[in-house]
Amino acid sequence: MANEKAIWELRGRQWLSPDLHIGFSAPLHDVDIEAKPAHDVLTLYQSDFECETAYSSDKLRKAAFERGDITFTETDAELKTRAAHFGEIIYISSPTGLQKRMLADLAPNESLSDFSTSGVQLPRQREISRMLLQFLDSNGFGGRMKAEALTCLVLTELLVTRQPRDDKQNLGGLGRAKTNRAIEFINANLDEDISLERIALTVEISPFHFSRMFKQETGMSPYQYVIHSRVELARGLLLTGRDSIADIAIQVGFSSQSHLTESFKKIVGTTPAKFRRMAAH
Repeated sequence: MANEKAIWELRGRQWLSPDLHIGFSAPLHDVDIEAKPAHDVLTLYQSDFECETAYSSDKLRKAAFERGDITFTETDAELKTRAAHFGEIIYISSPTGLQKRMLADLAPNESLSDFSTSGVQLPRQREISRMLLQFLDSNGFGGRMKAEALTCLVLTELLVTRQPRDDKQNLGGLGRAKTNRAIEFINANLDEDISLERIALTVEISPFHFSRMFKQETGMSPYQYVIHSRVELARGLLLTGRDSIADIAIQVGFSSQSHLTESFKKIVGTTPAKFRRMAAH
């Protein structure tokens, strides 16, 4: 009997936000599914397998997926899948069409729909898959901004498969004034769940272009800059305040004390607790 849920909803682990869902689905056996996905979905295949699949009113056809393939499924597309064995997948889904908006910012003439019926090999797929799995294993460390950055990376690499090697876009520079405006916005909102879209909006540039140009100006991605800024703010509070480390973590925008500790140790070289003890002597 057909299952109303799509493959990516059946089994595995997920990170969820209002705009993005990132997840991993373990291998499944004896799959017979007929569903209309409620989200736009990018699917990254992590193993080789064969199945029968159909989109919209198409008839079932044989399909062979290889590790590194990526496909796109639109919201409400009629999806049928049959397989004795359905392999591991990582998926990025959006109920609000965020992936389409991101792609439109970078390449207005490209469409994710072109990838709906057949997969292409994603460049750097092993590296990207590892980063996505690390994000899931860390319970979404970095939050929405990290999720958006990973989605941008996937879409950028997907676009590489569509463009000639010599078709490189000259983005120019962000400029000191816009860089300072973005930094001021970041510093004023460190205690919030800052998104890449919100920062880019302050300088009136698409998230794709902003991310690249910001790194040209500062040497860090927007996500890295936010993390460094939060750690620096936490360091000051550890030196001057008496709040607990857990309270400081929330004040500077980390989701938990463990997330602050992990980032603090990477950047400062010691844990917040040890840093506070050393500063007290």
